Amino acid sequence: MSEAAAPPVRAPRLNPFAFPSDTTLRFVLLVIFVICGSGQLYGDFPTDTRTEQAAGECISKNWSRFLSNVNQPMSSVRNADNAAAIAGEVLPSLAGCGEMLRPVVWWRLSGMALVVLVAAILYWCYPIWKLKTGRLKQLSASEAPEIEHELRDICQAARLATPPTFVWNPLAAGLPLAFGRGGRYHVALSGSFISRYFYGDKGAFRAIILHELAHIRNGDVSKTYLVLTLWLAFLTTALSPSLVVALWHVAHSRLSDAIPIIIYSMIWTGVVILFGLAVLRAREYYADLRASVWDQVSQIDRALAALPTIAGDGWRRYFRLHPGSGERRQVVENPSRLFRLSYLDAFGIGVAAWSVVGVIRDIMAPFLPQSVWEILIYNALVQVILPAVVLVFAVGALGVGVWRGAFASLLSGDQSYRRTGLLGPHS
Repeated sequence: MSEAAAPPVRAPRLNPFAFPSDTTLRFVLLVIFVICGSGQLYGDFPTDTRTEQAAGECISKNWSRFLSNVNQPMSSVRNADNAAAIAGEVLPSLAGCGEMLRPVVWWRLSGMALVVLVAAILYWCYPIWKLKTGRLKQLSASEAPEIEHELRDICQAARLATPPTFVWNPLAAGLPLAFGRGGRYHVALSGSFISRYFYGDKGAFRAIILHELAHIRNGDVSKTYLVLTLWLAFLTTALSPSLVVALWHVAHSRLSDAIPIIIYSMIWTGVVILFGLAVLRAREYYADLRASVWDQVSQIDRALAALPTIAGDGWRRYFRLHPGSGERRQVVENPSRLFRLSYLDAFGIGVAAWSVVGVIRDIMAPFLPQSVWEILIYNALVQVILPAVVLVFAVGALGVGVWRGAFASLLSGDQSYRRTGLLGPHS
């Protein structure tokens, strides 16, 4: 073949797979928001607000008395004896105040465990449900030997450790879909897709299959369906009961109790949905890029160009299930866009850190110890050590994101983002 007839070779590009992906970061944030949001909502279910107010006042009063007693100078044996006596009276009272809040803690923990359990059950059952409802059967070499041979060649190009099982429904329509769990994955094909692409545009057929295999290689399949099951679990086991409780308060003319529940329900639902959508969008970029790496002469760019163009930009892009085909083509051509930490991710990391600290503090509050040294250690743990540990992870995630963006800017010559690398971690 002459040099002029040789297929074009893609120019060298940055490799985002050397760093933790945005898909993983956003998925971790989503899990945190679902669990913390469920705990927050279930903590508002108990209707005995008088007990909660009395417990709060009791804790505040006795805690102030204890701290003022500890801070007094022990100038004499008498003062020390008085301090010990006061501490002996205050600490048991303080622990007794906290015990009144334990029912709320059990509500929180039950709600968090229920959401995780429901999500796990839905995730486990989804592949079985998909196979049955889609009427999917395994694609065998005896039925379509040329298709099976082509799929085997594509799997070899993808270099997957365990190739997926290809299933199909000759009467179905739509593009392929990868699904499964526990390392056992399927790729569902439709009769219309095979007739249109395999027999009409084999280059696009190869690119689309490589895209689905890329989801498996990137570990996105499990994250995708966990996002969906976490959504369903949160909506059914946390949001719906919260709205029922709020309506009950409204029916009993207790608007002061209903309004906070409604506000928190709206906030947590919005955060959960936004970050779930962010996971679904990010995985498409990485799958497109992985598919283009596997086959330099694949038609991934042409396949993306054939997708419907999504109009509109700005804030509306945060509510999309999939990014626009134009954005995806730009990332395939220049992956440096995947290196920069987005405002949404930075905001999510901050909210996640605040949520984790708040939920753990609320859970630990009713379990106050009764000795002086134990309560001092407890206070240091809750007020200092716990926030410090959470902030270390939060700052580390932000630092890696900033450093990653600065690294890409350094290589691409973008001076506007380059100096921010000083904020990231250094070895």
